[in-house]
Order: sequence, then structure tokens, then C-alpha cells
Amino acid sequence: MITQSIFLLFFTLLSAFGNEAPHTPETVWTCSMHPQIRMPDNKDKCPICHMDLIPLNQSLQLGKQFMTLNPALQSRIRTEAVSFGTVTALRHLRAKIVPKDSMLFVHAIKSAGRIENLQISRAGSMVETGDFLYHLYSPALITAQSDYLEAQKLQGEFGEKQKKDSETRLIWLGFPKSELIPLIQKNHPLELVPIYAELSGIVMEVHQKSGASGQLGAPVLTILKDSKTQVETYLGERDFVELEGVKQANFLPFGQAREIPVNNPVVEKIALGPSSTFRQIWELPESEPVSLEGHLIVKLESKPGLSISNTSLLFAGTQALVYEVLDNLIEAKMVKILFHGETRSIVSGNITTSSILVSDGAFVIDSEFQIQGKISLISSINSHRFGMNSRISPEKILSKEEKEFKESAIHLLPEYLNLWESLHNDDLSQSRHNLENTLKHLKSMTGEHARHLSLSLTDTEQTLETIRARFYLFSEWMVRAFKMGLFKGHKISLAFCPMAGKDGSYWLQKGGTLLNPYYGSSMLHCGNFEEVSD
Repeated sequence: MITQSIFLLFFTLLSAFGNEAPHTPETVWTCSMHPQIRMPDNKDKCPICHMDLIPLNQSLQLGKQFMTLNPALQSRIRTEAVSFGTVTALRHLRAKIVPKDSMLFVHAIKSAGRIENLQISRAGSMVETGDFLYHLYSPALITAQSDYLEAQKLQGEFGEKQKKDSETRLIWLGFPKSELIPLIQKNHPLELVPIYAELSGIVMEVHQKSGASGQLGAPVLTILKDSKTQVETYLGERDFVELEGVKQANFLPFGQAREIPVNNPVVEKIALGPSSTFRQIWELPESEPVSLEGHLIVKLESKPGLSISNTSLLFAGTQALVYEVLDNLIEAKMVKILFHGETRSIVSGNITTSSILVSDGAFVIDSEFQIQGKISLISSINSHRFGMNSRISPEKILSKEEKEFKESAIHLLPEYLNLWESLHNDDLSQSRHNLENTLKHLKSMTGEHARHLSLSLTDTEQTLETIRARFYLFSEWMVRAFKMGLFKGHKISLAFCPMAGKDGSYWLQKGGTLLNPYYGSSMLHCGNFEEVSD
């Protein structure tokens, strides 16, 4: 009887425990733009972007790359199979019309001295062969004239040799042949020797002024011998590799609709910064106005590979996020972009020609992944893209040298805007050039802030991604200057992108259209304006 009572009591307790209502965890709230945020309630907004918080589904396991494709999502996306083949792309490079190299002639001083009565003061002047250019006062020329006049008095074979040698030396020092007979007739050295044009052409550059002294070989004028011109552009290492083997392109002048065909490029390597830079020259069918600027448009074709639609890609530098549909599941995968074409790209990664990718609506899927705290465009980029070990906060420096910073920040603004422009244009060659110019400018400046900023912007690896990381550090300083009111009157806007970096990133720009330097063409208009200076 006692045993039965104990059994009934145990059964009752077990039943009560088994029927106890399950413990319901408290709702955790997160941000759709910043899934790393975890808040106990939704009384406050996201501390990063100030958006309303949304509930986080606690039954989901963070870090997994799968998500169920429900009917609601299915209706908002389109899919496309991965194919194999080649893709084409157009590359736009900044270029300009320049005189043909072989057509440029530099008129230089052949004897050290002082230039007097220079007849040409600006570029664009026409000169003809034999035109008087300037007088040259040169002690060496005066001595050579005296030696020549003395040689005229000598007789015999020795005298003839001295006459010939002294005349050769006099001509070599720049004395005009046409002045030899008048010199003999006058029988006295000329203090001011007239110098004449050796050929006809257009003066492209004036290097000296009247009264200037120059050493042997100092340039005085650069003359274009005729109107033949060529297209000049500069390439970074990546551009050089992409364009190697291309023989034809088109030059599109700014503000014009016509495209000028160019061909037969010649490349020379030049030294510029830690990375190699190349000067590329293209032939023109007919001469065009010198200094005309525009874009060099080059058509490229990739090697065969896995081809996917560009609308499937969510960019993160040289890598991208894609979403593969597997029955009723969606998996997030990272792929490497081998060739970015106009409408399609060649990629490599854990996908095959049998893979089905989301081609329209990738951002819809990415938003769901962000809400669920899984791998997404934001979490795949993370803060490492813009967070640098060499980062030095401007606040630490400005407190000591605020006055000096105010004086120099305005001088950095053109360099900063040039870098912003080349980055939102995805122009690697120009971005490298602009960053190098900025560093040169900083090295010419004094002060602790300039030294620290120079260290922050210096990097041996110069890809678009690393330059954008440097631009983020540069922006910290310039945004600080903007908020101090230093750029009033420049019509500069302060812009912000919540997608760039861990907590979003600011930048300064000109114009009424938002142009994102951190993503370029992949998300050119992502972000918003926060403030505009007068």
C-alpha cells in the first residue's frame, strides 16, 4: 500500500513537471542595418543609425549561411543559372591630346649666360626659322669671339686649322653663323649675341624670362614643330595588365558626342610612388587640338569562366556575396571577381554551372539575412575594410595644433576632392596618382598633424580597396575641419553611408548628386547628405 502511494506521488510530480509551461526567453531587439546590435527592448533606437529596432528571432542560430525560402520571398526574387563563357567590358580612362613626342623641340642655352630682350613671353606664339628670339650675354661667348678674331690673323696651314677650330667652337657655343661675317667686319666681340629660331613652329612653353641667368643646357622654349598630336593616358599595374594586348580604342572628348578612333598603343614604364605606373600613347588618325581632355574607352574581353549576372553580386571590394537557391533554402556564398563586365562578370568560388543564383532581388534576401544576424553584405565587409592599425585620431593632434591645422586644411581640400572623384569613378590609376600628390603635399607641410596624417595615408599596397581605407582616414580629418566651419564658401556637402565599415562612414563632396567613394559603381548613390556648407 505504501509502495503504491509512493508510485502515485512520483507519477503526479512527474506529470506536473512535464506539463509545466515552457520558459519563454525575453525578446531581443536588433537593427536591420546593424545586426550586431542586441537590445533588451525597443524603447531606444539603434545607437548607430537611429533606426527603429526590430525583434530578433532567437530560434535562429547566428552564423549559419542558410535561410528558408518562403512563398513571400519567392515572389520577390528572380533566379538565373550560372553559365560558362566570356564577358565584355568597357574601361574608361582619363586621357588628353598632347603633341607627338618626336614633334617637340626644346630650344636650350648652348652657353651659360644671361638672357636679355626675350621676344616671346607666353605659349601659343608662332615662330619662323631665323626669327630673332633674344640676346645672350655670355663670358664664354665673348672669349670664343676673341679667339676667333685672333685666328683670322694667322696664316698658313696652322692658321687655317686655327680658323676652322675656333669657328667650330664658336658655333657650338651658340653663336649664329649669319653673324660671323659681320663679326669679322666689326673686328670686336659682341657683348650681346643675337639668338635666332632654328626652326618654325608653335611655342608650347616658355621656360625663362628676360634677365634670367641659365646654365649650359637650360631650356628656354619648347616648340611644337608641327600640329601632329597623340592621345596620352596613365595606367596603374592593374590597368596595364587588363589593357595588355589591346590595339584599338576610342577617345571621347569631354562635352562632345563624337568618338575618335585610336590605335597602336606604345607603353613606357615610369616611376611614381611605391607601385609601377605606365604612360600609354595612342596614335590619332588626324591631329586634334592640344590639351583636349576626355575619356579613353577601351573594350575588353575576359577569358572563359563562370559567368553570372552583375545583379547577383553584392560587392565587398574584389569579392562579392551571392545567394544560391537550393530547393526551399537560400545559401550565402562569397565569390572572387575575376573580371567585371558591363552586365555580367567572371567569378570563381564554390559555385558551378548547375548553381541557381538570385539575379533580381538580392538586396531583399540580404536584408532578411541581416535581420537574422547571418552572413550578409554588412557582416562580410565588417570593419576590417576601413579600420586600420595606423589609424591616428585627429582629436589627439588637433588639441595641440588646432591653429596650424586650420591654416593647412584648406590647402588639402583640392587633393581630398580629387581623391573622392577618382574613387567614386573606380579609377585606380588616377586614385593612385591623387594619393601620391596628397602625400607630396603633406611632406611639404610642417606640423605634427601633417606628419601623422602622412603616416596614416602611406601604404605600400595600392588597390582600390586599400586606397578607400586610406580615404576613410583622410575623411576623419577633413570632416573635423568641415565641422569647424573651415570650408564655408566652398559649397561642400557632408555625406554618410551606413553600409561602409562597421558603423558607417562619412565623406565630403561637391555637387548635388550623392556619389559614394567607398563603393563606386557598385553602390554609387548609397547614403545621404547630412549637412551642406554655405
